Amino acid sequence: MDRLTIPSRRTPMPTTTRPAETLVRARQHLCRAVCRRLDILSAIVLHLSLSTPVRISEMPVQPAPGGGGTVRPRRVLFCTVSPLREGPLGLRVSFFVDGFNLYHSIRDLGRNDLKWLDIVSLSRALAGQIRLPDVQPPAVQDVYYFSAIAKHLEGRSNQTGSPTARHRQYLRAIEHFDAKVMLSTFKRRQRGGIVYHEEKGTDVWLAAKLMDAVLRRECDGAVIVSGDSDFVPAARMARTTAPVWFAPPPRRSPNPRKRRHHNELRRAATGLLSLKFRHYEDNQLPDRILDAAGSVIATRPKQYLPTNPSA
Repeated sequence: MDRLTIPSRRTPMPTTTRPAETLVRARQHLCRAVCRRLDILSAIVLHLSLSTPVRISEMPVQPAPGGGGTVRPRRVLFCTVSPLREGPLGLRVSFFVDGFNLYHSIRDLGRNDLKWLDIVSLSRALAGQIRLPDVQPPAVQDVYYFSAIAKHLEGRSNQTGSPTARHRQYLRAIEHFDAKVMLSTFKRRQRGGIVYHEEKGTDVWLAAKLMDAVLRRECDGAVIVSGDSDFVPAARMARTTAPVWFAPPPRRSPNPRKRRHHNELRRAATGLLSLKFRHYEDNQLPDRILDAAGSVIATRPKQYLPTNPSA
């Protein structure tokens, strides 16, 4: 932590060319302004409003030597500002969920009933695994869910019902529990006479939102719920500002490259969180979700009931 002394009014304001330090410098200048006015109450309000640890202490200032007459000693406040993630502080962690990566993990298990997953409750369970020195157990700040609606399947229906309708039902359910849904699109492709649709933009949007959240100090740490190594560069960049963890969804199918793949994620991040199949079972949404007026927001599709086979 840096100890900040109080400059005179003629002291020029320091400048910086690093965007990540702009907010910290602004906080330091505000703290100096408060200290110049010897206003302890304002310093406390500033501390609470900025969520920045500010320690206030008093020490006497000696009379200036060589001055004419007697200089009466006065008392000056010193404040110390440190980054949010240092010291015995609480940690605000945001989760960035790769919806397709998580979906294929559940589908690989072969249990359709686990698709009615409460990702907010799951995020809280994973946050309990985070351990840092001198840091209190973290609190979940935001949960972002990145996915795309397959509109090309909008009118398609079979004996299992419309997959697009089930997807929309699920998005309404998790939004009710404060998950922030961010949707990309499917693009029509053609290769060798075969027409297919490919999801585009989800990984780029997740990486962009991750960097935006850590640089704006919207969170003190980030968890990427994905096993996709495409997020390794974004994790390395974000880690220069805040700690970043990966929580790769489990797969039942054996993969000899799994160990090497997880080592790549571990090297890029602060660490790996253990996401198991039991987390899916323990964090399910209610069958019926109602609003404050008692109206139905979402209902678990019959295809997602435990008695139904996987679709």
